[in-house]
Amino acid sequence: MVRLQALYGRGTAINFTYVHDFVYGFDWAKWVRREPSVQRDVPGPFSAEFLGYMERRGHELLELIAADDGKYPTLAAGVPRNPFPFSREPAAEVELHAELARRDLIPVPTWDAGAIAIDWDQRWREPFQDRRVEVAGELGLLS
Repeated sequence: MVRLQALYGRGTAINFTYVHDFVYGFDWAKWVRREPSVQRDVPGPFSAEFLGYMERRGHELLELIAADDGKYPTLAAGVPRNPFPFSREPAAEVELHAELARRDLIPVPTWDAGAIAIDWDQRWREPFQDRRVEVAGELGLLS
């Protein structure tokens, strides 16, 4: 997990500001939705299988950035990456995630010790990415 934080963080061309897309399971739920091969026996959000996928995906992103991809272009030094249609400023992040938590729209509620009992085989089925954009729109946070 430390390698993943270094790979996706401010010290590389990926330069994501926050780790919560990973920590709160948005990346995990998206991966399960896109990978039918894991849907039969869903690995947990911090399983070795998913962590390996995230490491491979990070290196794929670095290749896309090096090629100045349309979704993942090369950015000027120090400019944080935001591939989302909503603000990632700290106040907007707090507002959005508080509302998502209130509506149970965060895939992995890591702040809740009772979350260990979540049925991960079913949890990924909610389209969390879409719901997050919808809620950001309701809150006036779309860019």
